Amino acid sequence: MECEKKMKLGLLVLILCEVCITAFLPCIHGVRLPYPQERALEKAPEYLERLVGVETEKNVMGEKQPRELSGSNPLLLTEGLQNVLRGLLKEGVAVSDSDSVSKKTVSEQDSSWWLPKVYVSGNILGERETVHGGQHINTHSPKLTGRLQELDGLARTLKTAPQPHAGKDSIYQEKYFQQIMDHFGFSKHGNQTYSQRYLFSDKYWDKGFGPIFFYTGNEGDIWVFAENSGFIVELAAEQQALIIFAEHRYYGTSLPFGKKSFEKSNIGLLTVEQALADYGVLIKALKKQYNAENCPVVVFGGSYGGMLSAFMRIRYPNIVAGALAASAPVLSTAGLGDSTQFFKDVTQDFYCSSPICVNAIRDGFQQIKTLYEQQAYEQISSKMSLCSLPISIEDLNQLYQFVRNAFTVLAMMDYPYSTNMSAPLPANPVEVACQKILNAADHVTGLRDISGMLYNSSGELICYDIYKLFHSCADPTGCGTGPASQSWDYQACTEINLLYDSNGETDMFPKIPFTDDMRQTYCSLRWGVQPRKDWLSMQYWAEDLSGASNIIFSNGDLDPWAGGGIRKNLSATLIAINIEGGAHHLDLRASNPADPPSVRKAREMESFIIQQWVKAARLEKAFNQLSKIKCLSCVTL
Repeated sequence: MECEKKMKLGLLVLILCEVCITAFLPCIHGVRLPYPQERALEKAPEYLERLVGVETEKNVMGEKQPRELSGSNPLLLTEGLQNVLRGLLKEGVAVSDSDSVSKKTVSEQDSSWWLPKVYVSGNILGERETVHGGQHINTHSPKLTGRLQELDGLARTLKTAPQPHAGKDSIYQEKYFQQIMDHFGFSKHGNQTYSQRYLFSDKYWDKGFGPIFFYTGNEGDIWVFAENSGFIVELAAEQQALIIFAEHRYYGTSLPFGKKSFEKSNIGLLTVEQALADYGVLIKALKKQYNAENCPVVVFGGSYGGMLSAFMRIRYPNIVAGALAASAPVLSTAGLGDSTQFFKDVTQDFYCSSPICVNAIRDGFQQIKTLYEQQAYEQISSKMSLCSLPISIEDLNQLYQFVRNAFTVLAMMDYPYSTNMSAPLPANPVEVACQKILNAADHVTGLRDISGMLYNSSGELICYDIYKLFHSCADPTGCGTGPASQSWDYQACTEINLLYDSNGETDMFPKIPFTDDMRQTYCSLRWGVQPRKDWLSMQYWAEDLSGASNIIFSNGDLDPWAGGGIRKNLSATLIAINIEGGAHHLDLRASNPADPPSVRKAREMESFIIQQWVKAARLEKAFNQLSKIKCLSCVTL
């Protein structure tokens, strides 16, 4: 009898092994996708039937609701077996305690839906001892009954979640977590903490079972990212997930030293490593707090946040099952690639809209240069609506960067509908910008009008203070303004490599170099630090990513950051999704009628892959639990 039980347990272990081994599907549109495990899910009820007498039939997916388990229904199952059974049930399976269920009912059901449906017969989950295979198994266990009732949904089919709504006043609660200030030091700050902000929504969560979708906040207020990442909400509604948006330390209100956080003596705790540790600690704490220890975690992020999501999977694979890294320039920020790539790609966006537009932009900058050489400062100021005269070479370079930054943002935010992330922008802002300069009285005035799309969308400014509206920093693509600009400037001076320059040949901008020496000089004066150019490459693998797994790298071909990211598959589990007509992490945004077909397809693929990660993580956890069990007869609940 003991031997027979071990053989039955081994049978279930074998099917779990099969699920792990058969992990991939053939290529779909050139992208290898994880195996959806339909075969395993179809076979698993059969194996459970052979193991404990569970019967199967087709699911007609009608309105009929299965009866709930009665008060003292027992079954001798380990927690691992419970998780496997529950995973099957949650994938479109129902439970019945009816003694009348038999295999005969399979042929009598409507065969229009073929999803596994598990019936737990009364002679298995009944009020009495169950006889199976001629042997008596003690199935009386009130603990199991309580556990099954806690699982909230074991005996019901999946419900369709309501449509998500964006905005602060809809689904998110703002919360704070007492986070360790220094995860890697034990003396200076000890176990001091700071208040890390995060946004929380369990609106669509299947409590205790649904996955956790965790956004790795990047360089700004976390509300901004939550309000512009509607795809995560849509996906959570579809997959019944808990949503967490975590704010990055030293941004928004998550300031370890309050208003003094940006002082040189305090800003040293702003590193990628500390931020990742913040997220890991927060995830583990929230999983414990909400009884979600068995809920798989998938991380999401866009741009720098996308880098962080990929890094989380690399650094903490024990915590994170997979990562969607949207528009993540993991190569260029690691110091790899061509320094001319970024502004060349910005230029390409405008060229694709109109080659004549690019010529007009070049001419506008040339006219400014000519006027400056003629010392026609008032004319430059008048045409560009400046608040002061550009009388020095520093003023001229500041003006160039001020205007170039506007083009950078327009290229990044070139969405097919109006948005309000960096600024209120119209649909297809690159096309609108080209129309402005081509319709302007002259090309310098056209540059002013394009700059106004970013800096003066309200129309309230009567002149541009170019030093106030644009802060020159260690990131040539722009650090923004306000406290966040200081944090990002520091990161660009330490770990994040942003050595981009324009040259007027491969791009449409004036020649503005930004070399290693220039960066080192600036960073030494501003923050008293020297950049470590090779650090990200060593820490997070850069071009050697093939050893990682379960990361989606998505990029749009309109996004100037795409050239610094992963554009082709690195393995069967390191998947590149390229989005034709897609701007900066367009796939993370909420669905919109104006979306190109490419991003709709990308989201479908991302949804499918993430769902398979979640399934695989659940099965892996169950397998690990089962592997620790020597025999079923030794286990009591």
